[in-house]
Amino acid sequence: MQEIVTNFFRTYELACIEDDTASAASAFAENFLYSDGTTAKMLPRVAISAAAAQRRAAMEQAGFGQSRLQQIDVFPLDAHYAWAATVWSCAPDAKPGEKRPLVLRATYLVEVRKADVSIVAYLSHTNFAEALARAGEKPEAARR
Repeated sequence: MQEIVTNFFRTYELACIEDDTASAASAFAENFLYSDGTTAKMLPRVAISAAAAQRRAAMEQAGFGQSRLQQIDVFPLDAHYAWAATVWSCAPDAKPGEKRPLVLRATYLVEVRKADVSIVAYLSHTNFAEALARAGEKPEAARR
């Protein structure tokens, strides 16, 4: 199961990098649970496309490139479900030392049926707006 889930997230990452919103959205169940620490709600799959476009625009405006999957730890729960704890990183477009990479952490509950995987819950552990603002600071300013 670990290899299936890891490969699924590598495919999802590639869809996001290539701006293939249809493929990225299809990684999610028709309805999925979303939580960001301030709210938890059920969302339809189509909501992920709009949210991804808004996030990408904010990152581009702040001078950050594409999100890359830096780490994934898969924890099988039973024959059909697993947790996938992930760390995503976005490199700044600035000169080295001007900005820090934007690091985003999220945990996903995925349903696995043979080689078919879908995200049924997405738990964001990072406040995107705060992380984007912190990453935009010069590294020396963040230490003060």
